[in-house]
Amino acid sequence: NLPKRHVHLCKRRPCAPIMKKLTIINHTLSELGMEAITGISDNNVAGILDTKLSVLMPILLQSALWNFAMKFKSDKTPMQNPITPKFKYSYSLPNDYGRFIKLASNFDDFLIMDGFICSDSRPFEYYYLVNSVDYEAMPVEFAYILGLYVAAESAIAITRNVQLAQYLTQKFEREKNKAILTDDMERIISPIRTSFFDR
Repeated sequence: NLPKRHVHLCKRRPCAPIMKKLTIINHTLSELGMEAITGISDNNVAGILDTKLSVLMPILLQSALWNFAMKFKSDKTPMQNPITPKFKYSYSLPNDYGRFIKLASNFDDFLIMDGFICSDSRPFEYYYLVNSVDYEAMPVEFAYILGLYVAAESAIAITRNVQLAQYLTQKFEREKNKAILTDDMERIISPIRTSFFDR
């Protein structure tokens, strides 16, 4: 049994809790060999990890084609005035846009610039990865590796332990690869349309 001070994130769905930021921070603290907290404002270390979470979440989200982080966009309302004369239409990118994945159908050409997609097509339909996810909607598998990622990236600054940082980096890469493999297998099993949030 794990000591009570440890926070264990079960990676199997039957015991998946509703995720909260504090849960991930406590998981990170556990990986760093530190005591769990009851509030993010409890100490300076928790504040550092909170900041790290905000920085590293979009990086991890865009590092692989996570099923839960993909969205489909069908934009039928271009701006009144295109931002470049090369294309007829300009569309604003979604607020949660992180990285372009692919077009929903074949278009001749398009351009992404300054927060807009420019194209001669109307509507413009595409898939993209989001840059943020509500903690309550975050899959446990992703929360688990996100906590490891934060721990690996924070270990030297917080603990001054190079060996621990190396160990956590290796553990993060190993667990991330496992999660990506599982995610890929689920995408093969499920129809692609049901893997995206239509918008």
